[in-house]
Amino acid sequence: MVREKYLDDLCAPDWDTRFFMGTVFPYIPWVVVGVFCSPRAYQGGPNFG
Repeated sequence: MVREKYLDDLCAPDWDTRFFMGTVFPYIPWVVVGVFCSPRAYQGGPNFG
C-alpha cells in the first residue's frame, strides 16, 4: 500500500520528488529520512522567435 502511494502518486511524472537521505548512527547504510514533493514546473521549450 505504501509502495503504491510512492510510485503512483508521489513519483509520478507531474511531481518533482526529492528524497532526503541520511544515516542512522551507529549503522552505516543510507536510508530515506524525508521526502519533499512539489508540482513539476513547466520549463517550456526553446523560443526561437
